[in-house]
Amino acid sequence: MMNRQTPEWQRALAEIAARKAKARTCPVCSAPILVGLDNDRCAHTVAADPRPLTWGGELAAALSGRHTFEYAAEELHRRDHDRRRAPPPFGPPVSAHICGQPLPDHWYAPPTERKDTTHDECPY
Repeated sequence: MMNRQTPEWQRALAEIAARKAKARTCPVCSAPILVGLDNDRCAHTVAADPRPLTWGGELAAALSGRHTFEYAAEELHRRDHDRRRAPPPFGPPVSAHICGQPLPDHWYAPPTERKDTTHDECPY
């Protein structure tokens, strides 16, 4: 009788090839990063800073030589010069991670305030 369980090597390969970006820590500088594939085809594994950029911050990062990505649905999508003409429609832009070269704080989008939805009042 044949064993129908997925072999260990196949599970490991599926984990490596998963398209979703994962939160990690940079092994060199210990900064929080997102690691994932940057495209559906001919993809490269990339590391990105998780803090979202403003649209002007994205343009400044691109002019300084950094790649930028759209972070949507837990996936990184590379933004080229054609896609940078407008703010990303589905998720915030993030920049490529370069150890020891943080971006200026004014390039980052301000943190969004989260509304507290836990209260004891009756909604009706």
